[in-house]
Amino acid sequence: YFVMGLKSAAYEIWEDTGGFIPDTGIVPVGSGGFLEGLFTGFESLVFAGYATRVPKIIGVQAAACTPIHSAFIQDSDELAEVCVGETIAEGIVVQRPPRAKAVLDAIRKSGGYTVAVEEKEILDAVQRLSSSGIYVEPTSASTLAAWLKIEKKDRENAVLILTGSGLKTTEKYYSLLQG
Repeated sequence: YFVMGLKSAAYEIWEDTGGFIPDTGIVPVGSGGFLEGLFTGFESLVFAGYATRVPKIIGVQAAACTPIHSAFIQDSDELAEVCVGETIAEGIVVQRPPRAKAVLDAIRKSGGYTVAVEEKEILDAVQRLSSSGIYVEPTSASTLAAWLKIEKKDRENAVLILTGSGLKTTEKYYSLLQG
């Protein structure tokens, strides 16, 4: 039921924008539920006749732990042990994502792809969002880090999913930003 509840994010995007479907949706991927829910929600809008297409879905993982990204790059559904270190984007550190096959299917069906982002890119994105008055945790900021890396054509009309408040990890990454 969790994934079904996350479908509502697609409905909210559609409703809040007056029926606009973005060209691209950029989503942090840990276990994969949010990405799967978003994709399923857009598919439901198409099925119901409220939309004509599903946006390209881009899944974002921290470079320190990339099981989905590695499987996508290798055009495989098999996950390898690819967590090589720690990351400040703790919410997307899942070595064996339980929803991996569904996530990979959603990304492929949408014409999307995956992006791995480095620690410095995540920290830069946190600072950039903070300076704009948006205080999110590093996991959420990973979507901006990915947006800054992708091709310009995929940046236009993109929705970045910001999933968590910066208050969740303030002390940890504030010290990283200072040092």
